[in-house]
Amino acid sequence: MSNNGNRGKEFVADVVLFRGTVAEFAGKEQALYDKYYNKLIAVETAEQGNDVFKRNVVFGDLVVPDSKNIEVLYVPEGVQKQDYFPIIVNGDCSVCRTLIVIEKGASARIAFRFVPSGQPIRRFVEIYLAENAALEMVEQLGEAERLVNTVIVKQSKKSRFKDVVVASGGESINNHKIILAGAHAEAYLYGLSVLSGKERVEHNTIIEHAVSDCESSEHYKTVVDEKAQASFFGRIYVASDAQHTNAYQQNNNILLSDTAKAYTRPQLEIYADDVKCSHGATIGQLDEEAVYYMRQRGISGDMAKKLQITGFIGDIIKKVGDDALEEEIASKIKL
Repeated sequence: MSNNGNRGKEFVADVVLFRGTVAEFAGKEQALYDKYYNKLIAVETAEQGNDVFKRNVVFGDLVVPDSKNIEVLYVPEGVQKQDYFPIIVNGDCSVCRTLIVIEKGASARIAFRFVPSGQPIRRFVEIYLAENAALEMVEQLGEAERLVNTVIVKQSKKSRFKDVVVASGGESINNHKIILAGAHAEAYLYGLSVLSGKERVEHNTIIEHAVSDCESSEHYKTVVDEKAQASFFGRIYVASDAQHTNAYQQNNNILLSDTAKAYTRPQLEIYADDVKCSHGATIGQLDEEAVYYMRQRGISGDMAKKLQITGFIGDIIKKVGDDALEEEIASKIKL
């Protein structure tokens, strides 16, 4: 699951990158292993607190750590990385583990690319953001085959997390849980799925506002054609102590055929009284009046539909914030 075949520890301009087995990681980086490895996954295993995670992910399969491979990205305190760091997930293990630690005042950008392997892949990512740390991620699922992709993030105060997930086909279940555990932490989740044939993509998100004065926003969009299926489950949880929370959630879907299906279930679970929270969802079709308007001006019907879809998905792609990567993502989407 790496961008080359090397194993062991590397230094990439002050950033520590480790690839190998979990046993090797425990032996070579014991302090990191003891402090971070499997801590967030273990909590989910013990609590089984959400039906979606319990239904889709068997965390108990990970109780033998030395039998699985792992990739670790560690960014030391104060180190700032502006370029996207590429990591390729290629199915050389049936269960892939990733650990990301961004220390105080540090920042990084990571671009994950999934390469179809012909076998089911279960991927688990644990992310820790220290005070004032920032992480931006892009997850290009491509035409992933039978992928369960689980990301759990714990944020300290004044940290910032942004994730853009793009599924341009295949079959995947994507679970994202964000724990805002420090005041003034911010989390932004964006998702885009463009599906056809019998492809199926499921997005499940939980954003847990555990403390006061935090902000979260999530926006997922889907275009579904032929017999493809898309689903979205999103829960925003606001604890009783999480006053002054600002949380937003939106899911929009376009169906291009009578046999395409989209399911959406946004939820708010709020136990504080001084908050600003909203959610919404739409399922619809292309604007036929707009298509007709463009055809009257010499644009073909197919091109008119393509332009409408491009406009619909464009704002999510723009969230990547890197021109070259945005162009790469757009070029891989089948319209």
